[in-house]
Amino acid sequence: MPLSFRSPGFNLPIISDRDLHQLMDESVNCVICNKSLNGEGDVVTLKEKGSEGINRASAERFDSITTVPGQQVHQNCRREYCRPSSIKRAKKSVLEETTSSRTRRSFTRKAEQCFSFKTDCFFCGTKVEFGSDSKRKRLGEAFSVTTIETKDTILRICSERNDEWSETIRARLMNVHDLPAADAIYHQTCNVNFRTNRQLPQLMRQMNCLPQKRGKSVAPKMKKKTRLL
Repeated sequence: MPLSFRSPGFNLPIISDRDLHQLMDESVNCVICNKSLNGEGDVVTLKEKGSEGINRASAERFDSITTVPGQQVHQNCRREYCRPSSIKRAKKSVLEETTSSRTRRSFTRKAEQCFSFKTDCFFCGTKVEFGSDSKRKRLGEAFSVTTIETKDTILRICSERNDEWSETIRARLMNVHDLPAADAIYHQTCNVNFRTNRQLPQLMRQMNCLPQKRGKSVAPKMKKKTRLL
């Protein structure tokens, strides 16, 4: 009858004797640091209590490391991984990253809710406004979408790029069927960068990361151009 191991008090998967032997045979690296166990510091063979300690630390760290009795790890790695102060720092780092990620997603949702094809560049999502700033004026040359095939073309490029920027653009385009009918506009610089596999222009990236202030909208000071896209 196959043997099984399960750490008491932890919601860990049951490991059969076959999987256990396979794990032991293939475990040539320390599961904590993923470095070789040969010549990389003192090595210890885990007993049940030691294995449970690492699994408990892994759960507290929101990590995915799982060990079994008989498995070998570096002694220093085990000591540092299970140290309370080290666990506390790891938990703090994970929580801060999670909070930051939620904040970014929340801001992105709010920005997309305010997005308009008539007033915003569908590449960068910022307002198509032109002021006296020569740099912004140079980067902000805008055009109207004039061909219905543009959507399919940009979606194809989104699939080729397969990055965060392309996913944002794809989500916008899926909300509209006919870009010319929606009076869609775009910055020429954003268009060129996207098609040539470059990233957002620095100025647009800075504008895109800041929440826009509420207030009276400013009409474009430069006349919008029409260009075949």
